[in-house]
Amino acid sequence: MNPPQSIRPGNGGDDDPPKVVDRADLAERRTRRAELGEQMQARRAAEAEALVAELSSEVARLEAEVERAAAGPARSEERLAEARRALRAAEQRAHAERRRRLEATEEGAARLNEVRERAARERARADAGREALRDAQEEGERLRRRVAEAEQAVAAAAAA
Repeated sequence: MNPPQSIRPGNGGDDDPPKVVDRADLAERRTRRAELGEQMQARRAAEAEALVAELSSEVARLEAEVERAAAGPARSEERLAEARRALRAAEQRAHAERRRRLEATEEGAARLNEVRERAARERARADAGREALRDAQEEGERLRRRVAEAEQAVAAAAAA
């Protein structure tokens, strides 16, 4: 008895037979894909952190500008309000980016755990299938021996 397998068609050519792909291989591929996704999420998180750092420096610059605007009598109230709006917008962008990064990291971790669990189940099924195959092969060998012994007994009885 063969373990469960999937059949994938070839590239469509007449000489290209379908390819048989083991479920454990598929599970391994899914695991690798999930790990690549996790690496991409980590890269995105690093990019988001860099953006947060950039936005933090922008916030600091804008705060300094707000302070100058508030301290200098020559500055207008409109410019001060504009700087505060820009500061609020930068803080909101930074907050939203942090939230997106956290959500992406959590989602990536959940997907990776799910794929790993699925891969473990598929490996267990593949192991059980291999064990069943070994058992069936051993039983087949025992039956072949019994048939050979029976044939020898019949031949000996016929010769006697």
